[in-house]
Amino acid sequence: MNTWFLQTTMVFHMKLSSIVIIIVALASSVSVRAESSVWKISSKDGHFYLGGTIHVLSKEDHPLPAPFFDAYDAAGEIILEADLDAAEASTQFRQLALNAMVFTDTRTLDGELKDETFVSLKAFMDAREMPILPYLKFHPWAVALNIMSEELASQGMTPEYGVDYYFNALAKEGQKKVVGLESLEEQVDFMRALGNADPDAFVNYTLQDLARLNEIMDEMKAAWRDGDLDKLMVIASVVQLKNEFPEIYKVLVVQRNNNWMKKLTRLNENNTIEFVLVGALHLPGEDGLLTSLRARGYEIDQLE
Repeated sequence: MNTWFLQTTMVFHMKLSSIVIIIVALASSVSVRAESSVWKISSKDGHFYLGGTIHVLSKEDHPLPAPFFDAYDAAGEIILEADLDAAEASTQFRQLALNAMVFTDTRTLDGELKDETFVSLKAFMDAREMPILPYLKFHPWAVALNIMSEELASQGMTPEYGVDYYFNALAKEGQKKVVGLESLEEQVDFMRALGNADPDAFVNYTLQDLARLNEIMDEMKAAWRDGDLDKLMVIASVVQLKNEFPEIYKVLVVQRNNNWMKKLTRLNENNTIEFVLVGALHLPGEDGLLTSLRARGYEIDQLE
């Protein structure tokens, strides 16, 4: 397994995999719009910046859009979904994550999947010279996470080039404080939520996305660089996620957004300007952070 499931799929950053594809959230492409995926969030007490990120990118996707650097330069503190350094250093987190991914009873991957699903999965892995035997004790969703991560990595897209890792490293170099919105234990709990999905449906959903990975990523990249996150919400894979896996969407997006709002609404109570970076899928739509912030009276300005 590469870089420990690509840092446990970006500290599970994330979070879905077929669903990683979404929550991978995006990369580059030539933009004809002036907007970006960074917003200034203001109230009478002050302001902070909120950016929608892509957790997995390639070297060619850099440099990142200029508004991200404008917000970073103005901020004294960087807030990510999770403390990446703590996740990387914590053997306890890795063990908790691994325990969540594997069966602790007599169940096996082939026993949990229908024959036709297992055959399709094995055919995909065989074509990429990925032996399936080491994964027979893994939950179907964990295998789906890994093959998505491997496919992205084979195209040069890894967490090391993602927006979150980039600014985490930049902040350390610039001696800016970096904190996480969630604990590592919460990250593992969200991973377990993937087990609530029908295993055959989840694996097949992942295989379908992998068959058109480049097309999906190009759509996401364009939406992200243009700051057109409403377009992100109507991409076929996102629509399918919401329609076919509503409980997963609720736990991984809606519930987490609600939890984060409790912290975001307190940011302007101090003298520090923060730059908050979360996966782009958390921002748009009726359940998105931008809608919730507007509803609470914040002024929302998209950076150009």
